[in-house]
Amino acid sequence: MEEGGSPGGLIKVVHLLVLSGAWGMQMWVTFVSGFLLFRGLPRHTFGLVQSKLFPFYFHISMSCAFINLCILAAQHAWAQLTLWEASQLCFLFLSLTLATVNARWLEPRTTAYGPWMSINASLEMATVVFPSHHEKQGEGRTR
Repeated sequence: MEEGGSPGGLIKVVHLLVLSGAWGMQMWVTFVSGFLLFRGLPRHTFGLVQSKLFPFYFHISMSCAFINLCILAAQHAWAQLTLWEASQLCFLFLSLTLATVNARWLEPRTTAYGPWMSINASLEMATVVFPSHHEKQGEGRTR
């Protein structure tokens, strides 16, 4: 830090690059690549791509939130925080918390559950397309 509590130019540039990089990545993954992959790939391939892409994406989001929180927290004196600065720190902490929950808890469970969903969907489709012999003849229905 420079004298007077003002952060140095390099710190400001790092903070801006990390913040804008995280925001740009989130916009790209959410609104561009997700829709393009969903429309352009078969469902199983899309699921495989997402299962490989999302762990990397969530960990980068978590790292960016941590770096931004550390930079912002180090720039301000805790006793003299304004409402605006305190709300920025709270929102960055919330962002870090949610990114950590996504990266460490939700994503592994969702990825582990993915193959079972595709197996169940395949079985349901097979039942619709190829009904069993008993269903064709009306057997097995309650009278």
